[in-house]
Amino acid sequence: MCGAAALGTAGTAGAWPTTVTGEMQTFINNARSAGAPGDDDALLTQGYLACRILYTGQGRQAAVDATSDAVVNAARGTLCTQAPS
Repeated sequence: MCGAAALGTAGTAGAWPTTVTGEMQTFINNARSAGAPGDDDALLTQGYLACRILYTGQGRQAAVDATSDAVVNAARGTLCTQAPS
């Protein structure tokens, strides 16, 4: 019975906590205030995806298409300020 109880909690989002830095929190706040939906984890995932798309040269529109305008703008202002336009 103990194994079943342990298995019931395995894989929850809280199992691998990540320390949120000031920069990450600023991104979350900016994205949320610009209208981006989602919890902190979802916003960070979208922000990092937007940065990856921008840094790999796929362009702003590809990043917007994959995430949202609010996420891309917030990411450009905090997470990936050096990404090509």
